Amino acid sequence: SAIRNKFMTSRRARSYDNHRGGPIISTGHRIGRNINSRSTTLFRPLSTSSSCNEDDEEKHDKFFQMEQRNWEKGFEEYDSGFGPLTRQTIPTLLESAGFPPKSVENTEDPFRLLDVATGPGFVLSAALEVASSSNKPIQLIGMDISQNFLSMAKRRIHAQQQHLKGKPQSTNVRVDFVEGNAESLPFPDNTFDSVVCNFGILHFYKQDTFLRECYRVLRPGGKVSFSAWAPPTRTEGFGIALNAIADVGNLDVAVPEGPNFFRFGELEEATKTLEGIGYDNVGSVELSQMKWINVESGEMLYHILLNGTVRTREILLGQTEEQASAVQALVKQRYKTVTDEGNRPLSMPAVVSSGQKKLFR
Repeated sequence: SAIRNKFMTSRRARSYDNHRGGPIISTGHRIGRNINSRSTTLFRPLSTSSSCNEDDEEKHDKFFQMEQRNWEKGFEEYDSGFGPLTRQTIPTLLESAGFPPKSVENTEDPFRLLDVATGPGFVLSAALEVASSSNKPIQLIGMDISQNFLSMAKRRIHAQQQHLKGKPQSTNVRVDFVEGNAESLPFPDNTFDSVVCNFGILHFYKQDTFLRECYRVLRPGGKVSFSAWAPPTRTEGFGIALNAIADVGNLDVAVPEGPNFFRFGELEEATKTLEGIGYDNVGSVELSQMKWINVESGEMLYHILLNGTVRTREILLGQTEEQASAVQALVKQRYKTVTDEGNRPLSMPAVVSSGQKKLFR
């Protein structure tokens, strides 16, 4: 599971990001070999890294460069490989962020939703479908650090808008796109009613900074919601890959240091962090029924992780030819075992956390 997480961060470096669902488990400049201490070695937070000779800005830059380099190649594989899985959080994500709006007091001032790390535009597309059935003015903004993802999201939304042209309320909805950094949102204070981020926080180097930025740009009473993968003991796709590398490959591959990928897979951690920043009405829910329905074989799983992630890709590419062959073979074998010869999909639960900006400070 750790492996997949590392690589999933492939989409953007630094802490910007897209929604991309891939994990980003890079927790230190190297991943330890001791699988028995997986929770501490593989997922240790930034502060425990041994790369003390690098300052934080240098680590930040290396992480960003890794993300950017891999997302220049893996955005299409992410779209097709992770899309059917990461879409499953969207109804809960939007509802937790107070979308669609139940009422708009000032009909001239639109309800504004920001989708950070919009990636292929899955969340934005779902929000547009709902908004097009409303008679309230709504503005949707998709933001990403990757031009590849922004282009993909624009194409998806444009095609959807053409399809929705017949709906009378569709003229009440405006969709815009912005290239931007999640750690420094390019918007004024008190701008949005909802901010959502579908798995993008896993790709941000400074996750708390992102959540503070969300608080800043939210209007009083506005809500933020974000998703993250549950711990690797419960996400079978990640577990298969990580354990295979540990058993027949090499986990000790140098990878730029990044945040603990599974940090917000723990409900208590998300609650503590959001409350510490100042959010009210904080909550987290695990979506335990999520299934990776489009993965039909161990070979397909390996291919998606190799080509549609960042950190996992870096680790897989760091194997020798012999190790890579052995890892791929073991992933195929264990996929069959875990899924009863492919008769059931992989279980991939995620956690959606949310909070509300105080009405008065």
